[in-house]
Formats: sequence, structure tokens, C-alpha cells
Amino acid sequence: MYSKYILNSNWNSLSGNYESDDEIALKNQKICVDGNIDLNYSPFLTLARDYTNNNYSLLFLTDNKEIENFLEFKKIDDTVKTQSCLIASNYKDKKILEDTRFLALSSNSYLLKEIKDLNETCFLECMFLDESDLLLYRLENKVYSYFSIDPFTENIFCLSSYKSPTEFTDYEQGKIKLSYSYYNNSESLVLYKYLQNSFLFFQNQSNQLTLKKTTAEEFDDNSILFSLLSVKNLPNTAPSTNWVSYSRGLNMDNLNVDTSRSFYNLKNNFVFHFEYLNKKDKSYGVNILTLKNQLNYNDEVIRYQPSNNTLRDYNSILGGGKREQGYDNLNLCYTSDYTSFKFLTDKTTWFHLPDVKEKIIFSINDTNFFQNGAIAGRSPIFSDKVWKKNAYYPNTSNYGNCTSKEHTGQWLCAWLSGGTDSAVWVNRFYNPSIFTPIEALSYSPNIDYRPQFYGKYKEGINDIISDITFETGGWYAYSRLGKETEKK
Repeated sequence: MYSKYILNSNWNSLSGNYESDDEIALKNQKICVDGNIDLNYSPFLTLARDYTNNNYSLLFLTDNKEIENFLEFKKIDDTVKTQSCLIASNYKDKKILEDTRFLALSSNSYLLKEIKDLNETCFLECMFLDESDLLLYRLENKVYSYFSIDPFTENIFCLSSYKSPTEFTDYEQGKIKLSYSYYNNSESLVLYKYLQNSFLFFQNQSNQLTLKKTTAEEFDDNSILFSLLSVKNLPNTAPSTNWVSYSRGLNMDNLNVDTSRSFYNLKNNFVFHFEYLNKKDKSYGVNILTLKNQLNYNDEVIRYQPSNNTLRDYNSILGGGKREQGYDNLNLCYTSDYTSFKFLTDKTTWFHLPDVKEKIIFSINDTNFFQNGAIAGRSPIFSDKVWKKNAYYPNTSNYGNCTSKEHTGQWLCAWLSGGTDSAVWVNRFYNPSIFTPIEALSYSPNIDYRPQFYGKYKEGINDIISDITFETGGWYAYSRLGKETEKK
């Protein structure tokens, strides 16, 4: 078991200049006291492992749980539908083309950008007021930039304001709202304003955003057609923490999730931080820090995870004592039951699997040694090899509490048989009265290397699919092939 502190050398402070997430709220539960008093409390308080008072802040360390135990999405007002989106021109058949352009907004300017220039100014908020009108805007540093058509000058303009969309009066909202209509029930739409018996349509004219004025509601011009690409769905489920991996491929526009290398609903410890010195009115802002339970004690990301996806278990906050002023940086203590091994080339590494709380046992062919660089060959002498001591090793006896069955013949080793594309671990057996160990290591059968062909090759030598298991407390040796070994 390893204990480690997070100290000044491996901790960086977070910047306080970020917007609060208004869609997330602490989950509350209501209990009844004395039959007539309702009391609300948050589950993170009942699941707190440690708490402290430091630098005018309250800090709570939670238990190792899924995030949905502490947080929930706020209820969405269905009468006001808002979504984050991209406004695209020349976006056809759900494909981004060479001439596709995206609307970008800043405080007082607008333009159309290519896909290679896509940045945060292109991600807009669209609030649908009803079935014909909407507001289009962007929020940055608490300043709203509203995109519309000036009803007096009939020009495109951006209005900067500290008012949110719901704070405008009907008259003020009328100046900045736009009308929209879908084209032939497709995903394309037109954005316009009806002023003085004329339609003013937005259009992409030679990659410049302009207005087209017409007295008729004409949709036949492709330059006025735009696509609203949603980039954020309204939350309607409990929040979760997932570690998603994608399959490798050349088409970066269509990435497929690799479910074999992805983990869902991860469990983490969390730190809840309440700063009360500069609080406003009667409410407290809450900062939530997700701790790094999925890193090992060397701060390395490990793809293989135990069943609970946890390599660290945080148990205490060290803040210099429960007082108004303590340490400048947050110190946390955690324990870890896991370690890492380095298998060096031209070396044989002996190791034990840690004796941990969660007993584990898995086959050598369920490991990812080959995917992570293990060398396969056509004979044991030119491949990586693994030995397992199948006896009760404290007494160095040939007999003991073995977990794998003994086989006829002399067991030599498990070796990685195959090529650069695929491989399988097999056990090699030989008759010592016919072959020496070196001859048995060097023998390479001339067969198709697929599992169904493993078996007896000649009198005195045969391979079978390896049944070696890695298990808690086991004693193993891993021989890693290298250039020096190949020379011998």
C-alpha cells in the first residue's frame, strides 16, 4: 500500500475567472422533522470523509462515488428552448464541404469563417421564442453579443449588452429578434427580418455575410439557406463521468467509440469548496474539484483498470488545521494498492502481484502485453517469455497450493507466438530425455500460426494455449527480448 501527498510541487491553482455552471445544482433531499418541519440537506455532507476550514473557505472531501450521487441538472423551462449551435452556410447532406462557412460573432463584429478557422467565436446560443422568432447571441465574460438587423438602418449589427435574453422588455426584444423558417421541411432554414413590407434575408455572397431584400418570401436562392448545427443537447439525465476512447481511423469527422477501451460512470472522490469571505447576498458559490482516482501513484494514466475503475482512494484534507488561515495550497492524502512494473529489454524481471483488497485473477491471454509492445516470434528463444512459480514459494517446495493444473512433460515457459499483426501466448512442453532446454527453446514448428493448429509438432515437443493466470500474491518472471538476446 502506498500513501502519497499532493504538495506544492505537483499542484497548480485554478483560476477564479470562469463562469458558473447554471445548469448544475447540488442534489438535495428532504426529510421531515417532528412531523411538521421539512429540512433539506445535500448528500455530499453525509458522505463526506473529511472537512476543514482554510483561508475563509469550507472544504469537504466526499466518499468515492459516482458524480450523480451529489449533483443533478436543474429543471429546464420548456417554454424557453435554448441550445448551443453552429450556423453554417453551404452545409449539404450533413457534410462539411470546401466552401462551407460558419458564422462567427464577437463584441462588435461578425464574419463567415472556414472550417480550419473554427474557434470559440463560432459557437453561438440560439433561443427559440416561438415557432417563428428566435434570438441569436454569444456570451463571453458576462457580455452578451446579440446578432440581428437594425430596424432603422436595415443593416446587420451586433448589440453588446449585460442583459440576458430574458431581461429584455418586449419592445427591446423586438429590435434584436430574428424570424426563421425551415425550407421544404428540411434541416436548412432562412434567417430574416420583415421590415416595411420587405423581407431582409441573410445571405452568403462570395463568402461575405450580406442582406438580400425582396418583397416576396422566396427560398429558391441557395445563398440564403443556412443550417443550424446543434452542439449541445439540453440536459435531461443525471450527470456522469465517462472515460471514452475512440477507434483509430483516417476519417476524423466520424469517430467511433471503442467500447473495449472505454469506462462509464467512473467513481471519484470530490472536493467541494465554499468561499464565504466575499459571498454575495445569502448564497454561496460552490467549486467542485474532481480528483484523479484513475491515475496511479506515479501520476500515469493506466488503461487497464480494476472493476471499480479506481487506483487511488483519497481519505483526508491537510489544510493546516481548522482555522481561518492555513496553508496556501490544498494538500490531500490518498492510498493506492496498485503499482507498476517496467520490463527492460535483455532482462528478466521478477515480480509479485500486489496483495490487494480486491482479489484478482485473469488469464495471460486477457492481458494487453502484445498491444503495448511485447515481442512475438516463431520460437520461444525469439519472443517474450513468462514464468510463473506454481508452488507455495515461501518454502521453495515443488508442492503447494497451485492454482493451475500440472501437465504431462516438463514445463519450460509461456511464450508469445505469432507475428507483428497477431499473437497468442502458449505453453511449451518438451521431453528432457530427447531435447535440451536450448533445443526446446529454439525449435520453430513449420505450421500456420493459428490457435486451432497448436498441439504436438514432433515427438517430445508440443505447445498448448497458455493457461497461466495472473493472480493476487503470485510470483512471476518476465523475460523481455532485446538486441543483445537476439545476438546470443
